[in-house]
Amino acid sequence: TRLLQALREDATGLRALNVTCEAYSAATPYAVWRELLREFMEIRRDDPDAVVVDCLRREVTARAPDLAPWLPLIGMAFGVEIAPTPEVEMLAERNRRSKLHEAVGRFLEVMMPDPVFIEIENAHHMDVASAALLSFVAGLCGARPWLVGVARRPSDSGFTAPQVSSVVRIELEPLSPDDALRFT
Repeated sequence: TRLLQALREDATGLRALNVTCEAYSAATPYAVWRELLREFMEIRRDDPDAVVVDCLRREVTARAPDLAPWLPLIGMAFGVEIAPTPEVEMLAERNRRSKLHEAVGRFLEVMMPDPVFIEIENAHHMDVASAALLSFVAGLCGARPWLVGVARRPSDSGFTAPQVSSVVRIELEPLSPDDALRFT
């Protein structure tokens, strides 16, 4: 969208990550995060899962060893399966999503200490799991040097930004007839 393009142009000096949500991936949990996180970690799309897991283990061991018990949950956001740790096995099913959000949030805090711009197009196509994680991350943005730009069409599906102080909404209205005529 033009608004995201303007935001991208103004976000000079920030590392930029971008993803476009597609209707065909709306049923794949964490599809958006898989793309974003792999891009951030410089993991290629076609890299085998073993490469992704090795990279995650190496980074967590070196930079956030407190997250090692939660590596299988972080792996879910990367789209890889990692054998459950005793801590994950003991976690009640109803608490898994919130613990995953917490672990991925902490992972992002450690891995992204510098300014970053995350651009997400067509968020109305975002899968439910990615939308829930993005809502959690939006709550962290006020205390982090992250800028997240999200474009979406009006829809009941996909991601809708939470009502938190760190979120600024720009709701586009239809052009007036006079403004529309000026474009012809």
